[in-house]
Amino acid sequence: MIVRNRVIALVFRIAAFALLVTSIQLYWPEYPSFWCAMSCFDFQVGMSLTIMFGFVIVFNLIDLRFGMRGMAAGPYMPLALPLMAFSIVSGLMYFSYSIPTGSAPMGVFPYIFHTLLISLPLLEWILFDEKGTVRRSTGFTIMIYPLFYYVFGYFRTLIWPDTPVYAGFEYAYPCLDFRTDTIVLWSIVYFATLLAVLQLVIFLNDVFCGKYRRL
Repeated sequence: MIVRNRVIALVFRIAAFALLVTSIQLYWPEYPSFWCAMSCFDFQVGMSLTIMFGFVIVFNLIDLRFGMRGMAAGPYMPLALPLMAFSIVSGLMYFSYSIPTGSAPMGVFPYIFHTLLISLPLLEWILFDEKGTVRRSTGFTIMIYPLFYYVFGYFRTLIWPDTPVYAGFEYAYPCLDFRTDTIVLWSIVYFATLLAVLQLVIFLNDVFCGKYRRL
């Protein structure tokens, strides 16, 4: 299902952009500094999602020259679809892991931010985005970003020692602390979960397109 109305798509995207910008501005002061917030995977994903919506709004506005009716111009799906997967995983990890461990801020603004992180890209994909255009191999190549974040987490504590991200935790996710005995296990879980969600999202993207429909 794709809403074939460029004005409706534009209104939704402007609203999504405004909500994300507002929630980010209210969320990051919960951390000791902006750079501490940027050390978190969910915050990086939220910033990327906001930038994506900003570009899509511009594309959508340009596309209005073809009239109100029709499929609105959307994002580049090999990047947008993995970003949606990362957003959903980040939001769910906040509610299921960060809150119980106390490794991230709690309260109204963090809850709103992570709820938007799950819902907005999902709604964008269901209602307006092109389906069936992302290859399975994309799910593997895009894993370079989580790998980069994983390596960044290690070197961050070496370059800036004694600079906790939040509440005394030097890592945004304590389970990825390289000094713990369970780092290998949690690293496997970290990469396996992201890869599994990526492949599931790509598969569902093909299903919504009708690629597996019997002829």
